[in-house]
Amino acid sequence: MDCKELILSENTIELLGQNALPQEQIVIGGEEWCIEEVDEYLRVFYGDSERLPPYSAVNYPYVAIPKCYGLMQPGGGGILRSFDSLSLESAGILSVQQEPLHLTGRGVICGFLDTGIRYQEDVFRNSNGSTRILNIWDQTIQTGTSPEGFLYGSEYTGQDINEALFQENPLEIVPVTDENGHGTILASIAAGGILEGGRRFTGAAPDADIAVVKLRPAKQNLREYYGITDDAICFSETDVILAIEYLQSLSSRYNKPVVLCIGLGTSYGEHAGNSQLARYCSRVAKRLNRAVMISMGNEGNKSHHAQGIVAQETQTLEIRVDAGVESFVMEIWGRIPYLFSASIRSPSGELIPGIGIRLESESTYQFLYDKTTVTVAYILTGTASTEQLLRLHFQMPSQGIWTVFLSRRGNEGEIPYNAWLPITDFLTGSVYFLTPNPYITLTEPSASTDAIAVAAYQDSNNSIYPAAGRGYTSLGGIKPDIAAPGVMISSILGETSGSDIATAIAGGAAAQYMQWAVVEGNQPNANTQDLKNFLIRGARRLSTFSTPNREFGWGFLDIQNSFQQLIF
Repeated sequence: MDCKELILSENTIELLGQNALPQEQIVIGGEEWCIEEVDEYLRVFYGDSERLPPYSAVNYPYVAIPKCYGLMQPGGGGILRSFDSLSLESAGILSVQQEPLHLTGRGVICGFLDTGIRYQEDVFRNSNGSTRILNIWDQTIQTGTSPEGFLYGSEYTGQDINEALFQENPLEIVPVTDENGHGTILASIAAGGILEGGRRFTGAAPDADIAVVKLRPAKQNLREYYGITDDAICFSETDVILAIEYLQSLSSRYNKPVVLCIGLGTSYGEHAGNSQLARYCSRVAKRLNRAVMISMGNEGNKSHHAQGIVAQETQTLEIRVDAGVESFVMEIWGRIPYLFSASIRSPSGELIPGIGIRLESESTYQFLYDKTTVTVAYILTGTASTEQLLRLHFQMPSQGIWTVFLSRRGNEGEIPYNAWLPITDFLTGSVYFLTPNPYITLTEPSASTDAIAVAAYQDSNNSIYPAAGRGYTSLGGIKPDIAAPGVMISSILGETSGSDIATAIAGGAAAQYMQWAVVEGNQPNANTQDLKNFLIRGARRLSTFSTPNREFGWGFLDIQNSFQQLIF
C-alpha cells in the first residue's frame, strides 16, 4: 500500500524517532516505513502492523511509542444566555483592548488543535459575514486536498469557507464540524469576535485571525496499548505533533506571529518535559514570532498521583477500583541508580510476589480468583529520562483495593518515586489512590521547559480551581508559569471551567502581546520566552502566598499591569 493508505489504515504501527529506527526494526518482515518529517530532530514513522510486532515495552523504545492525549474538559453545548466579562477584566485584557493600546490581536494568528470548530458561528465571522478563519486542516476528512508537506486529511482555506458560508448548506462545501464543542469553546474564548445586542460577547483577541486543526482519533492498536476504550476522545501524539507543525508553519506562510493554544493532556510520562511532544513544543517556543500556551490539566483533585520513597521498608501503593472499570495503565517512575521490585495483591488477597527486574522485560500475570490480567513491564532504557519505569496494565480489574508493594533491590540507597493513573476521561469508572498527593498533577506536555503552562484560578476570590493541575514537575521545574481565570467562563456555547479554559484566556492575552511586539514593531523578534518574561513581570502576586508556587506559578495573569511595568 502507498503512504497515504498506510497512514489511514487501522493496521498501522506509528512511531516517533529522531533520525531513524534501529536497523533490526527496519528489516522486520522486509517492510518499508513511510516517514513524515517534523523538524530536524523528529520524524513520524508508519509501518504495516501485519508485518511488525505489536506495541510493547519489549518491541519498541518507550519514547518511540506515541502517547495518547485527551481533552481537559468534556466540552459544552447550548447557547450563551448572558456574557460575563469579569474574567477578561481580571486578566487586564479588556483594558488593553481599549485606547490607547487598542490591542485586539490584529495581525496575529491564534491556532487551535482540538475537536474542530463550528465555523458558522457569528464570533468567527467579520461584520460583513465573511470568515475570520484563515485555514482548517481536518485530519478526519480524506476527500479534499491535504496540506502541502502533509500526507493525509483535507485543508480548507478562508476562500473555501467564505464560499460555504453563503450557501444554504455550508457543510456541503466545507464539511468540517465540531461534534464535541471543545475546540469551538476554546476558540471563542481566545479569539471570538465582538457581538452586540441581545447576544453580547467578546473574546480576548477579537480581531485575531484563526487557524484550526481537527485532530483524528487515535488508532485502535494504540488505544489497546493504553487501555482506552473506543468511546473515549483520544488523540495520538503523532497527529498532535503534526498539527502543531502545521499551525506554526502558518507564521511563515502569512508573515504573521502565531499563538498556539493547547488544551490537551495526558498522565503518561515522567512529567518532566521529556516526552517527544513536550520537547517539540519547546523547540517551537524558541522560534521567533511563536507563542506556545499549554493547559496544566484538570487532574489536581482526582487522586491520580502518589509519591514516596522506597528505602528499607517496603512501600505500599493502594488503588481503589470501582465497578465498571474495563482497563487502565499505571506508571511508576523511580530515580536511578538504585532499582526496585514489585509485588501485586488483588482485592481477594491473591498475591503475585517478587516480580523481578530484567532489562526491558514484560510479563503477563493472570489472577485466578479475580479474573484479572496484569501486564508488567520494567523499562530501564529508552525513556529519554534519568528514571526507571514500572508500567502496569490492568485488564478487567476486580472491584476493590489493589495493592502494589515496592521493595528496594540491594541494601543501600533510597529511591524516590512518583506514580500516576490515567486522566479521568480515559477511565470507564472511578480509579484512585487511597493516599494521593495533589502535587505534580500537571499533565504532559505542560512540563515543556520553554512553553508557557497555564493553571486555572477563581478570579472572584483569588482561590485555586480545585481540579487545576499543580506543579512542580517531577524534577522540580517551576510549573505552572502563570494562572488565568478559569471558573465559569463565558464561551459561545455557555459557561465552562478548567485549566484549558484558562489557557484560552491566556492565549488571547498572548495575541495582544504579539500584536504590540511584532505587528506594531516594538519587539519584532519576540518568542515565547519574551512573552513569558513579560507576563510574569506584571503578574499579580498576593501577600498571602509566596511565589513561585505549585498552584499559581508566578501569579495571576494581568496583562494591563505587564504593560504598566514598561513605564517604570
